[in-house]
Amino acid sequence: MSRPQIGFLVSGPKGFSLLQGVHERCDVQFVSSHPVKGLQVDAYADVRAFAATHGYPFLDRDALSPAVFERASLVFVAGWQYLIAGAVDTLVVFHDSLLPELRGFAPTVTALISGKPRIGVSAFRPVAAFDAGPIYAQSALDITYPIKIRDAYSALATRYTEAANRVLDAQATGQLHAKAQVETDATYSVWRGPEDYQIDWSWSAERIQRFVNAVGWPYDGARTTYAGEAITIDDVESIAEMNFEDRHPGKVWKIEHGMPEIICGSGMIRIRSARTRTGTPVVFSRVRETLGAISAR
Repeated sequence: MSRPQIGFLVSGPKGFSLLQGVHERCDVQFVSSHPVKGLQVDAYADVRAFAATHGYPFLDRDALSPAVFERASLVFVAGWQYLIAGAVDTLVVFHDSLLPELRGFAPTVTALISGKPRIGVSAFRPVAAFDAGPIYAQSALDITYPIKIRDAYSALATRYTEAANRVLDAQATGQLHAKAQVETDATYSVWRGPEDYQIDWSWSAERIQRFVNAVGWPYDGARTTYAGEAITIDDVESIAEMNFEDRHPGKVWKIEHGMPEIICGSGMIRIRSARTRTGTPVVFSRVRETLGAISAR
């Protein structure tokens, strides 16, 4: 049986995972990608190298055209950040949430910050509204906390592959049908700018830990200040609560073995690893500091 003729519009680690997961099952007609800002990895280079290794035609975004799209019976889209014209009927978009939950931007980040017990991937036919098109396939993943987003994305890679295989199976048997989303169940996830990576020390310790874990690799990481200097926090743990009569979120309580313990809105956080904006490890030595505050000195 001939393999399906599939095109790929993929960017970022999620898109690269999809391409890696199903390419061997497909007659790959073309691969396209684009750089993504704010990541610690260059998935664009990874996709280009992968296409070259396997002999797949690679096109930059500005080289796409209706004639290119006509080569494929389906075009798989994941991590793509630009409008696509000329292939609406053949597009299958992969979104990392269980739609209609978390339509929009960075849904896995939002899910992990919120502490949702289940995440997943949806394959759907695009429409004009954000991520509102009918669904071809879904694959769910139950998670436990704490979990870093690197590990969540690694686990989701298998879900991208599973959802794509379900689409390919249905297409092969002529049973590729999409089911409308339930609009009243829709929730949304907004885009994140540089200011949205700042830790709010009035949050609970559990939320701060989820936040730090959710905006780490491949993203730039959770930010705060220490002694008036901007720092990035890479690893924390929630520790036993202390009963402060007058709570001061963000203040360092003590430092043990170079790791400061910070008062939160509720609970306590121990910072296990942090770095300056130039990448130098932070040496915590001053107890009388408030994280997130601008130093008066």
